[in-house]
Amino acid sequence: MSDKKLIILSTLKDIKFSINLIEERFKDIKESDDFISSPKGLEKLDAISMRLIAIGEGIKKIDKLSNGKLLCNYPKID
Repeated sequence: MSDKKLIILSTLKDIKFSINLIEERFKDIKESDDFISSPKGLEKLDAISMRLIAIGEGIKKIDKLSNGKLLCNYPKID
């Protein structure tokens, strides 16, 4: 397997890990105010936000490694 494919697979595993963490952290959130009603809620919001950023960076990395063949399939997404 090529280095690019290994990096892409590793990045996909990282993305899946981030998604699982987001789902776990969202379990106790019932409404948006739960994020701002306590310091713990704000910590969850920060943690989830950072994971979403990591997912976006991972997708951009995969797109770069695939020579721009990923994101061009989704022109409506910034």
